Amino acid sequence: MAGKLCASEDGKNWKEVALIQNSKFKNQDSNSQLSTFNFQLTKARYVKALLDVSADGQPFELEEWEVWGRGGVKAQPVAAPARKGAVQELAGGNWKLVRASALKDTVQLGERLSSANFDDASWMVATVPGTVFTSYVATGAVLDPRYADNQLFASDSYFKSDFWYRNTFKAHPNSERQFLHFDGINYKARIYLNGKYVGGIESAFDAARFDVTGLLKEGTNYLAIKIVRNPNYGEAKVQDAFWPNLNGGILGGDNPTMHATIGWDWIPSVRGRNIGIYDKVYLRYTGNVTVDEPFVRTEVPLPDTTRATIIASAKLCNHSQKPVTGVLKMHFGELTLEEPAQLQAGESRLISFSPATLQHPRLWWPNGYGKQELYPVKFEFTQGAQLSDSVNFLSGVRQFDYVMEKYTPQSKSHFTGRNNNQRLSLYVNGRRFVGFGGNWGYPELLLNYGSREYDIAVGYHAAQNFTMIRNWVGMTDNKAFYEACDRYGILIWQDFWLANPADGPDPYNVEQFKNVAQRYVRRIRNHPSVALYVARNEGYPPEEIDQFLDKMVPEEHPGLYYIPHSGADGVNGGGPYSALPVKDYFTLHGQDKILSERGMPCVMNFENMARAFGAENVNPVNTDEHPNLIYGLHDYCLGVSDKWSAQVTRSFNQMLAKAFGEPADAKEFGYLAQWINYDGYRAIFEARSVYRRGLLLWMSHPTWPSMVWQTYDYFFEPTGAFFGCKKACEPVHIMVNPIQDSVTVVNYHAGDLKDVTATVRILDMYGKEVKKQSKTFSINEDQTIGCFPLQVPQDITDVYFVKLSLAKTDGTVLSENFYWRGREEGNLRALRTLGETQLSMKTQSLGNNRYKVEARNIGSVPALMIRLKAMDSATGDLILPVWYSDNYFFLMPGESKEVVISTTGQQGSVIIKAEGLNTSN
Repeated sequence: MAGKLCASEDGKNWKEVALIQNSKFKNQDSNSQLSTFNFQLTKARYVKALLDVSADGQPFELEEWEVWGRGGVKAQPVAAPARKGAVQELAGGNWKLVRASALKDTVQLGERLSSANFDDASWMVATVPGTVFTSYVATGAVLDPRYADNQLFASDSYFKSDFWYRNTFKAHPNSERQFLHFDGINYKARIYLNGKYVGGIESAFDAARFDVTGLLKEGTNYLAIKIVRNPNYGEAKVQDAFWPNLNGGILGGDNPTMHATIGWDWIPSVRGRNIGIYDKVYLRYTGNVTVDEPFVRTEVPLPDTTRATIIASAKLCNHSQKPVTGVLKMHFGELTLEEPAQLQAGESRLISFSPATLQHPRLWWPNGYGKQELYPVKFEFTQGAQLSDSVNFLSGVRQFDYVMEKYTPQSKSHFTGRNNNQRLSLYVNGRRFVGFGGNWGYPELLLNYGSREYDIAVGYHAAQNFTMIRNWVGMTDNKAFYEACDRYGILIWQDFWLANPADGPDPYNVEQFKNVAQRYVRRIRNHPSVALYVARNEGYPPEEIDQFLDKMVPEEHPGLYYIPHSGADGVNGGGPYSALPVKDYFTLHGQDKILSERGMPCVMNFENMARAFGAENVNPVNTDEHPNLIYGLHDYCLGVSDKWSAQVTRSFNQMLAKAFGEPADAKEFGYLAQWINYDGYRAIFEARSVYRRGLLLWMSHPTWPSMVWQTYDYFFEPTGAFFGCKKACEPVHIMVNPIQDSVTVVNYHAGDLKDVTATVRILDMYGKEVKKQSKTFSINEDQTIGCFPLQVPQDITDVYFVKLSLAKTDGTVLSENFYWRGREEGNLRALRTLGETQLSMKTQSLGNNRYKVEARNIGSVPALMIRLKAMDSATGDLILPVWYSDNYFFLMPGESKEVVISTTGQQGSVIIKAEGLNTSN
């Protein structure tokens, strides 16, 4: 093998530092030994090997390559948090990490690594909680795969390995019992403490606890954990400008695991498949009896909501070798229940409380239906005056009811399954629930989300008037996600870990799958937001798993419903996933059942395109004529006949070009794309107005810097799609039905409304009113009313506007809507001829990082698609996350609009800027 080694300071200017000649590298199928060669030490930031001749003339690839150097940033661990009461988190501190192959494997290796006399000075500083790959990124050992094309510069082969974690920590075991807890590891773990084997964990999504009483020492302790990789690792997938590559793969055989990390058309292959300690590790100090699997549920005798029945239970475990007598108490707000309990030595027993009545309960409602009232719940076991263990959480009083009703389908189904002539309806506290929201495929590429990020993301869903999230293939298991859904009133469609049958094999270990599924339901069942269990994405599960789940779910979570197929059995699914003309969304399949998937690309704004791609990579925009690999790597794949892509972003390009002409550059592309984002996502939801059956976007949440299937981007910037969704998903909404060409009002969950007035104004391209219509009527909740045909004059300008409002008799506005239309559908090019206008901007601080902005059009022509931007004076960057009461709006000459903006985390003062097609600020 021959070639040369090159080095560079800037990644652009390279110099040769060594020749590689006649080198023999050990091959996995050969006994040839690795040759060495020497070169003079050189200073560089980048290193590359150019290998152009193989030993036998056959093609070759470089699977693994490690480069060592001196200098640069040295990773420093954060301090371990102090113990708080009964809990000691083992985050930060002295965690270290090493590839298992770097150690000489022996029978006693785990015992030796968890002993005091082992030296781990050469190991890498580890991030815990965090995956293996996260630690490598955090220390700078590999490039951040979320940026530009960095994903291509990390060896998939290198991370196809087992890894060892090691931690040194101090403890003060001053309780009768001490337990070591793991909230999440992937894929398997072997755990050692102070020279002794503690136990193993056999799957992701399976929280585990180990009794370490007697093993945990006063003072310094040593913990070693072997993370065992997925046996069905599969191959890394690489996208290009046209093709997103194939979804899924053999990793599905290991389910439950992080199946999506093998690569899909919305997430790249993650090196290592996110094995590691991805969730909390902590110690709990208790008495001899622990409170396990606490469960509280409520029943409301509808229509009477003045009382609720509280049904509670918990398992008590006596870890001692002596009989124990005590009292188990459960507190639900001010309500207290108690049961005496006697446990034999080593006994575990389920204790159920007698059902109790809670008078005048404060009900928990979905977002927009009412308040999300949460009660503090506490289970505790005491022996006399001594507390042995307690568990605390929040829960709510709500009544779910499910009806699988027979009906005559009015719309085609994408999937053919059981119960084709039935549809599922969900009622919450007696009101029919309409599930608007999206699929949450994966929280974050490297699982780098904590409570803050989950709160922002779920809060963004609530801000869009969404009511439901589908936990797609069940790959989000962090407690903070469920707690955020409880707080914001977002119901959870909970999948189990089974992707489309074509995207991966059935689980090879069915018993393991079943065991984890049962334990997982017990983990999440106290959350009032959990509303529906679904076995498999776009297919039926294996019969054994289906029969198990069908029986297990109602036993472990009474009152909840289970269906086996995400696109059949009372629901519908199946896309499409590309950008379509607005009218098309009103004629697609699946109108009269809740639809589990439908979406279109969603382009980021220019600022974050540059942030994600690198400013040098944003041009040219990815088109058939000028393919750009970076766009393709970030999911903006054009699609060609022999390399199909679900997103088919070529259609997005075509719609944008028809509307405005080809964009001049990426900056203009990013802005103009928001018109397509807003209009398309609004139409996806407005098309549900006839039957009011609900829809879940594919997708609402981005797992990394993607250009498709999201409403806000990876950096938490709300796009035009965000505000299109927010508009369409209002509790009561006025809209134009483009098929009927009529004004329609749909009342999803605003209560019965009497004497409301719908008004439509037709404006020409210059903002002049050419037609006005009004109608007063009453509309009940869960009703759609067609008001009147839309009357557009024949001589209207090439582009015109439709402005709608719905108001009470006292003038209170219930809903507003604004459409831009071309006489030729989709052609808005005449807007380019309008000329510039000017905005007057006034900003008032409301305190607590809240600002009221008044934007006024002081020009003579309409101000088009105004985007407000909150900027940080200290950095010049966008302030993110950010909450706008509205954005991407139009102002006619003389019109003004007030927008409330909430910011967080800025370093300097807040500067509000505006940009539009024909205005800037």
